Amino acid sequence: MTSLFEPGSSSSFSDEQLAPGTLVPPSSHPAAPEPAKKVIRIDLRVVIAALVAAVVLAGGGIFLSSRKKPAPPPPVPKAASAPKAVGEDLIAKAQALFNQGKADEALQILVSIPDADPRHRDALALIDKFKSSAVPGLPSAASSAASIDEMRVAGFAAISANRYIEAVKALDPVVKARPGDTEAAQALTRAREHLSALASAVRSYNEQDYESAIKLLWDLRKKDMKNQDVEEFLFKSYFNEGIQDLQAGNAKKAATSFQEAAALRPSDAEATRHLRFSKKYSQGTNDILSRIYVKNAMPRP
Repeated sequence: MTSLFEPGSSSSFSDEQLAPGTLVPPSSHPAAPEPAKKVIRIDLRVVIAALVAAVVLAGGGIFLSSRKKPAPPPPVPKAASAPKAVGEDLIAKAQALFNQGKADEALQILVSIPDADPRHRDALALIDKFKSSAVPGLPSAASSAASIDEMRVAGFAAISANRYIEAVKALDPVVKARPGDTEAAQALTRAREHLSALASAVRSYNEQDYESAIKLLWDLRKKDMKNQDVEEFLFKSYFNEGIQDLQAGNAKKAATSFQEAAALRPSDAEATRHLRFSKKYSQGTNDILSRIYVKNAMPRP
């Protein structure tokens, strides 16, 4: 009987041929076990958090790189230096030109003084003085004989009309251009004498002391009723005094001043209109239209 474990046996075994409970003998050369594979477990939440952090950091970097750098503040401009003060010689020069009858040139010098100059206020005061002077600015000396002749004729005509301011204005350049013209020189002297007597009254007028000006002017008018310069300043003194009283709320007193002004110049429509208004509102301006009228009432220069 052949042994089941003899070599060369062709019989084979299967699980089905083994009886239940039969042990299978181990092989004489058991197979080496495969090395165990190291399994690394990764938490999915950690992966997602890392990805989100990477996206956020990348987006932040793009945003920061795309932002423009703030522009540097503009340079602070240097303060403009104030113009240099105009020397006193310009004021003196303007006064000298005016005294010579060159009012236009004197005014041009004064107007050229800038606002920042410390003498600007003095220049403005001098401009007002020149413009309101009793003797208007005289024109420059004429270069041609024809112009001198015209001014000479105008000067004598002004003396005949008792307008001595105009006479001085016309004859002064004539005498300067023709020192040998004795007749023109004598006429100029007479005209200046009349203006000299008028000087105090004109000073009070320029200071808006119309009450004092009126007293001085009436004294001159009694001596020379035909003097048109005295009449002109007397009329304007009454007129401007009326404006002062009207704007001060004393319409009754203003009516008296306008009455005197209208008596001197009956043809002056403005003086007559102010007189009617002052009489109508002698008790005071009680409506808005009358207040507007008073506010816009202008004195004579």
